[in-house]
Amino acid sequence: MTVDIIDRFIERYRREYDFFEQAARLAYGQLESALASSGIRAMVTYRAKRPDRLEKKLHQRFTNKQYKSTQDIYADIADFAGVRVALYFPGERSEVDKVVRSIFD
Repeated sequence: MTVDIIDRFIERYRREYDFFEQAARLAYGQLESALASSGIRAMVTYRAKRPDRLEKKLHQRFTNKQYKSTQDIYADIADFAGVRVALYFPGERSEVDKVVRSIFD
């Protein structure tokens, strides 16, 4: 049962991977532009979670989570895609927070 649910989920995720990659790329573009317009110097990167790493994570978490369906996995994993902001000046963190909140819900 475990392997079936995780395998089905990973198969589906592989088909959706391009969507998550594109969503991360779009968020990256918006955020990088907004930070530059605000005069904030930062390194902005993005990624979609690699299917092989996601599969490993799911197998590790299964012991505690006991996924019964692929929907359980979607409810559990929050980071299929992400954008990271590394600041040159940590004191600008609150300004970055304001920019992020003004762009994204």
